[in-house]
Amino acid sequence: MRQSMMINNAISNIKNDLLGQPLRLLSGLDILSNASSALGHMSKGVAALSMDKKFIQSRQRQGSKSVEDLGDVIREGGGALAKGLFRGVTGILTKPLEGAKSSGVEGFVQGVGKGIIGAAAQPVSGVLDLLSKTTEGANAMRLKIASAIASDEQILRRRLPRTVTGDSLLRPYDEYKARGQ
Repeated sequence: MRQSMMINNAISNIKNDLLGQPLRLLSGLDILSNASSALGHMSKGVAALSMDKKFIQSRQRQGSKSVEDLGDVIREGGGALAKGLFRGVTGILTKPLEGAKSSGVEGFVQGVGKGIIGAAAQPVSGVLDLLSKTTEGANAMRLKIASAIASDEQILRRRLPRTVTGDSLLRPYDEYKARGQ
């Protein structure tokens, strides 16, 4: 076996060990998945405290979507946070009015109580949903990285490297020059 081949094998083994061991540890413990689940349950409980049926139903519809990357985290988690903040703030005004329409003065007083509780509970639920979606996204990325490291397939180039000339100017990609290089 040639020396250069032995060095390449040693570097490859070290790389796999350095990257693979922490991922195997996290996979064995499944910390991120458990944290995401716990945060989701906490958020569900806090949302139930708000006593706002519309908010609880919208959370249930939104909660079933899975998160696979950063875009999903921003869209799903950020949306949950924004919805919690919006519903919490507007509930201070709308809940007393809804209560007054249905039960008069007594309903108004109950609506004030529901509005105040919702103003605290719904944003907290949104923050917990954001954290849950963030850990879910991190777990999905961990799984993608682990499968890429464990894969024996080499990543194939889509094209040859760009040609860089002596003047160091970045020019548009030219396949002819790339092949010549």
